[in-house]
Amino acid sequence: MIDKQQLLDKIPAATLDLKTKLVGAFLVVAVVAALAGLIGVIAVSSVGSQADQIGESATIVDESQTLQLDVNRQERAARLLAAGDESGAQRIAEAQAAIEERVETLESYDLDAEQQEALEELVWLNSKFNRGLRMLQEAVENDNQEQIDTALESISSDGQAVREQAGTLVELAVADEAASSQQADQTQQRAMLFVGATTVLSFVVAVLVGLFVTRRITPPISQVSEASVAMSDGNLDYQVERHSADDELGRMTSAFIEMQENLRGVFTDLDAVSQNIESGDLDRRVDTDYPGTYGEIMASFEGEPQSSGRVSTRFRQSATTSRRDGSGVTSTATGPVPTATCSGLSMPGSANSKLASRRYSGRARTCGMGDWIPISTPICRASTATSLVISKLASTVWVRAFARSSRPPTGWPRQATRSPPGRPTSNARARRPQRASRRLQAAQSARTSASRRLPRR
Repeated sequence: MIDKQQLLDKIPAATLDLKTKLVGAFLVVAVVAALAGLIGVIAVSSVGSQADQIGESATIVDESQTLQLDVNRQERAARLLAAGDESGAQRIAEAQAAIEERVETLESYDLDAEQQEALEELVWLNSKFNRGLRMLQEAVENDNQEQIDTALESISSDGQAVREQAGTLVELAVADEAASSQQADQTQQRAMLFVGATTVLSFVVAVLVGLFVTRRITPPISQVSEASVAMSDGNLDYQVERHSADDELGRMTSAFIEMQENLRGVFTDLDAVSQNIESGDLDRRVDTDYPGTYGEIMASFEGEPQSSGRVSTRFRQSATTSRRDGSGVTSTATGPVPTATCSGLSMPGSANSKLASRRYSGRARTCGMGDWIPISTPICRASTATSLVISKLASTVWVRAFARSSRPPTGWPRQATRSPPGRPTSNARARRPQRASRRLQAAQSARTSASRRLPRR
């Protein structure tokens, strides 16, 4: 059994753009609908033509029956004329004119071969009937009773023949009317069948086109939408399948996957650097092979640890060479140290190590340097310069470190009624950005204050 998805993938539409696919799908539905409409129009036209033919047959029947009545009227007028009634001649003339009009009407219709032959026979019999009437009129004028009797016999026999031939024409017209009516019914049934079939076909084609478009468009859009929601929640590990077709959706999914990879790489490098800063390692290099703004950020970020490392080295050298006692006399690094401290050097750091100067039993430790140093004016100046560089680096990774420490685990319920043990409440998590903002402001104030304390050259 062939899978529907495999069958759809075999359709050669991978190289077409999404616009072309949609237009083609709607064109297919439109063509099928137009075909159904065309079949309906043809069927209606055929039924209409057959209805006209039925109407003509009915008219032929009416004209033929009227012609029979006109022949009867002529016979009665002939008897009146033979009896000496002069009005008989006028009635014969009126009936003869009516018969000629009926014959012309019948000849104007589109008769079949059999009907045409019957009409020609009728015309010939009518002409013979008219000759008998003229013989009667001449006999009446000559007052020849023998010719009058002969003419009446001829009129009677010829009139009967005309009526019978008109009856034959009526029978042919009735048969043609019945055949046309039956054919019209059959045509109507076929038309209804064709229209119903094309309607069902249109529905099936529309469903297939809808399934095709849905299978081609919905999955990549749904995956990108779900991945975007996951990224907004801080999850960069949501997998998006590549779209097989080379269209707008395929290019969109490829670009989205590449963006995910770049973000994962950047945040991985930032996480590694932040961990190295916590451990005091400022010499780690980061990967700057990223496109566009990613590469610019990482390239500018790579120079910070190098500058901080150079200042840290000078700071250590200053710590070992500048040794003075409380009254200005040089002393060893482990000797007495003054009680003065380098104030105003606190700055943002991580939860385990603050890049600041602290006072522990007369000695100051610069966290992140890894050394205990004696406090003196040159050392404070070096520590201040070092703090300015390190604070810039620490501020860069502060947001990343805060996001890592405050982000809930994957799968953690987003709207829990109570916070799990050991986890901050939702109000506490909501106040974290405010605390982070205050810490950043404090760090900037400390950095500004420290820069003002540097001696001007």
